[in-house]
Amino acid sequence: MSKSLSTRLGPIEVTKSEQFIWVEKFNFSAVSDFHAKFRALSEDPNIKVIPIAITSYGGDVYALLAMLDIIKMAKKPVATIAMGCAMSCGSVLLSAGTKGYRYMGARSDVMIHEVSSVEMGKLTEITAGVKEAKRLNTTLMQELDVNADQKPGFFKDQMKKRTNLDWYINANEAKRLGLVDHIGIPEFMEE
Repeated sequence: MSKSLSTRLGPIEVTKSEQFIWVEKFNFSAVSDFHAKFRALSEDPNIKVIPIAITSYGGDVYALLAMLDIIKMAKKPVATIAMGCAMSCGSVLLSAGTKGYRYMGARSDVMIHEVSSVEMGKLTEITAGVKEAKRLNTTLMQELDVNADQKPGFFKDQMKKRTNLDWYINANEAKRLGLVDHIGIPEFMEE
């Protein structure tokens, strides 16, 4: 018996709850698991939409970038669902779902902030690390701009207005900003 995710806009086909990709951490081990599950769901002809549930405080930006590259190769719609929190890397992953398939629980939060980094070593090594952190920060802010259909520089400017402090965003604000399309967690229903 198959199950589907029910939304007011129609069902998202999922045959079992194990067919979600759960993202809690952003590290290279998580990328390996993410890729394996994503590939399996992509190749399953019975799966119409690839659902990614996000409950995360964030993590390694390079792991996030790998996950984004995997999503961009999808031939099926990708549903992203924030459950509780989608912070730091999680906020960018949430925004990267297919337009119309990005969900956020009503009591969930998104948090956006500058890339954080710890630099050590000789001055030249520290300088190179700072340059890379700035590049990564620009990359993530641009990703948010594109995913949310905002003008270039929107999220970078918003962060400057907030003196680059962590920016906590509730579900209504996330929808207004274009980070998500729907407020609510899709439900499983027997077909």
